[in-house]
Amino acid sequence: SIHPLFSMLMDERLEFGGRLASSFQSKVYIHGEVIFSEGRRAEGVYITTHGGFSFQPSKGENFQMKSRTSRSMHWNNESWFAELSLYLSRIHESTLTAITYAKSLTMTYESFVEAVQDWPAIVVAVHEYAQSFLKLKKAYQLECTWELPPTEWTYDSVAATQLAELLIPGTSRLHSFRVNYV
Repeated sequence: SIHPLFSMLMDERLEFGGRLASSFQSKVYIHGEVIFSEGRRAEGVYITTHGGFSFQPSKGENFQMKSRTSRSMHWNNESWFAELSLYLSRIHESTLTAITYAKSLTMTYESFVEAVQDWPAIVVAVHEYAQSFLKLKKAYQLECTWELPPTEWTYDSVAATQLAELLIPGTSRLHSFRVNYV
């Protein structure tokens, strides 16, 4: 499944999808190739689209996923990594490696800013999303690296935007406000 924020921003009613899509670069990796590594500066988001990957947390950290603790995680499905680097300057605390022939879409924070900067409604939505995402990160200091936060954070942060309510009325937190009369 596509990243919920990018999915919302690519809604055809916004007429922004083409600009956002052109900000991504497709990258191909061979078995054993490192996509990003611990200690290096994070440059943007990575969305895995094909192949197998291994996610290795820092040496001093165990990875928590659905009450399972391990030193690494392997999978063949689509996922996204290092999204937080679109909003903050970060250093990688983990390593992502291709374990088969693999593909990903990548977007640097520079290309993300360039894509959204002339679209005020998109800037507001990204700002609201990022604020919500960062609040969740601060509130739930989980024993996992910042590169692979819980998927629910992404969905909750999309729901925190005014744009989500405009595109799909009744889906955002704004819809759940209640007025009590005395």
